[in-house]
Amino acid sequence: MSRFKHMMGRAALFFGMSLVLAMPHGAVLAQDAGRTAADNIELAQPTGQGEGNANGQPLSVRVREKGGSGEVDKPKVVADLSTHTVAIKTDFAGTRVMLFGALVGSSEEGKARPDLVIVVRGPSRTFKMHRKKRVGPIWVNADERIFRAAPGYYALLSSRPLEAIAPAERLQKRGIGFEALKAHLLASGEGFKDLKEAEEYARAFVRLMKKKGLYRTNPEGVRFTGRYLFRATFDLPANVPLGEYEADVYLWRDGKLLGKFSSGLEIEKRGFERFVYEMAHERPLLYGVAAVIIAIAAGFAAAAIFRKD
Repeated sequence: MSRFKHMMGRAALFFGMSLVLAMPHGAVLAQDAGRTAADNIELAQPTGQGEGNANGQPLSVRVREKGGSGEVDKPKVVADLSTHTVAIKTDFAGTRVMLFGALVGSSEEGKARPDLVIVVRGPSRTFKMHRKKRVGPIWVNADERIFRAAPGYYALLSSRPLEAIAPAERLQKRGIGFEALKAHLLASGEGFKDLKEAEEYARAFVRLMKKKGLYRTNPEGVRFTGRYLFRATFDLPANVPLGEYEADVYLWRDGKLLGKFSSGLEIEKRGFERFVYEMAHERPLLYGVAAVIIAIAAGFAAAAIFRKD
């Protein structure tokens, strides 16, 4: 019985020490000898605006309506979100936001229904990528490449496939689509030997972000519920980055842009978890000392509780 109590005390101490031992792994076991070159490219923790993520942390999502604008006065598109404030608690596992709107300003009778494209962009961040290199029985980080000002979140929704809406060059001019996103990555890349290597890393970056659920696309994600009304939904995963977001609604017809409407979202931590997050990032020394003290106190408390009379 005394051994059991001693083990419980040590377990409590180790649990408390886990507050200060959370760090990324720099190497993995080389269990898969058949890894391709693309599989060996991995993402490091991004830095810059919106650093961190909301995985398991309380957040709130606030929407700031910025108004609409268009190259042509008629027709216009107006839109809104299903909620302007989303309180996300510690058990947050992702959420879904609905964007709905209408076509206004002109009579659409007898005309072909226009097309809609919605792009939701997350905060720009600096991403470091590493190519995994095998050294003996383990994989370690080798070459480092950087993408600056890459969106931490990117959702692309449309009423039809993009190739049926407008020519590729017009879409890319507006920054719409993953080809435009890759071109942006190439322009912001650093440390690449040549264009071929940069394109390889850009493709790997998009693939990894899609795997994380941070880049997503749905060519039938915008649905008309009437002649003038439409709606769409996009998911914010559990690892959604913090910062300011932009939701742009583009109105197209016959390959020409008719109008645009924009709304903004801000994702941030709230409550006690916000205090802990700010303490860890703004006062890391104080946070580390406090974490060690709490860990030691938890160990002694557990030992005292299970101490033999």
